[in-house]
Amino acid sequence: MNGHTYKNSFRIGGMFFITFFSALGAAPSSPCQAPMEDQCETASCEVSIQDYVELAAEDNSGLRAAYDRWQAALANVDFSDTLPDPRLSYGLFVKEVETRVGPQKHRLGASQTIPWFGKLKHRRGVAVQAAVVAEEEFCLQYVALVTQLKKAFYEYYYLHQAVQITEANIQLVELVERVAQSQVRVGGSAADVLQAQMEISKLKDHLETVNERLVIAATRINAILNRQVDAELTLPPNLFEGLSRPEKIAEAQLEEANPMLRILCAQVGKHEQSRKLTRQNRYPDVTVGVDWIQTDRALMATPDSGKDPVVAKISINVPLWQSTYRAQEQAATYRRQSAEDQFAQKRYEVQADFEDVLLKYKEADREIALYEDTLIPQAEQTLSILQEAYEAGKADFERYLGAQRVLLDFQLKVEKARVQRASVSADYDFLLGRIGC
Repeated sequence: MNGHTYKNSFRIGGMFFITFFSALGAAPSSPCQAPMEDQCETASCEVSIQDYVELAAEDNSGLRAAYDRWQAALANVDFSDTLPDPRLSYGLFVKEVETRVGPQKHRLGASQTIPWFGKLKHRRGVAVQAAVVAEEEFCLQYVALVTQLKKAFYEYYYLHQAVQITEANIQLVELVERVAQSQVRVGGSAADVLQAQMEISKLKDHLETVNERLVIAATRINAILNRQVDAELTLPPNLFEGLSRPEKIAEAQLEEANPMLRILCAQVGKHEQSRKLTRQNRYPDVTVGVDWIQTDRALMATPDSGKDPVVAKISINVPLWQSTYRAQEQAATYRRQSAEDQFAQKRYEVQADFEDVLLKYKEADREIALYEDTLIPQAEQTLSILQEAYEAGKADFERYLGAQRVLLDFQLKVEKARVQRASVSADYDFLLGRIGC
């Protein structure tokens, strides 16, 4: 929990987001904005995942709200250490006070309260740390938004592939159905035709379910992009290019990079500054001022007749109820300790999540290699052999359908494993705050 690191992040790291949102424009895009695909002039125009990320960052209302909270916190810093407004006072002597030099008629005064040494410093410290917290929360929301968008597209990709794989399998079974019908004409069993038709019906039902899920997945992506739920959506090409490969890193590096830990660390700093400010309440504030009293000339000629007196004054408030201030300081100390405890707990959780990411990535990698290099080639070879054997009348139709189901299952599972690996890579980037922060 290195404090100066987060102050540097506050001053320097945030410049990326200021530049980014300035480029996007201060006003949110119209909800009726045309889909990005409509802006392409040719059919070959492709929309990359980065294009969608930029669109989400520009139009997502939740992210813009977090950005506005950060800017509000920055604005608070500018006036956090200013002096209280000076006070002007005026008094009218309803009954004039007769003095040796003349009657007093009016009294005009000005005063300024000056907080005790250190109060303004710690007040600014609280505001600075609050701005750091707001910046880190904005950063976390940005990283979470990008991660959510990528995972949604990975799921959309899987469903898209499932549709294509299922359609290909339907065509394959329809081909075999025609073979079975031709064999019926020469004395073969009609049961094979019925089995093929039942298999086609099941595959078509599965295809309809996947298509419905595909629509829901597109709706979810459009919601993230803050677009109409039925807006046209293009699957980005090369979706899995440039994925981060999770690697073991030092705990200190993980602690420094993780956006959730950065927020909690900044909150510890904020509560510490608040505790110091609360402690300063034990000491009085000083008020200095000056009064001018208008005095008319005396009835009798006297030295200094009609001379207006000027009074310099100083006052302090008396922090009499020390038990109240001790209770306030104790409450601030507990808040800081609570933030430290949250940080410690979250640190262990993040470390556990990181180890889980490393393991899941290896599992997905191994599973993809198993399906691509071994299981799918073997299943394709088995299906091809059984298809030839069935067409020659040397194999049972049920064995052929079983082999076809196995191949379909393997094809879907390898796509699921690809999506799982990409999702784990996105989680890895999230844990390290690697998406623009």
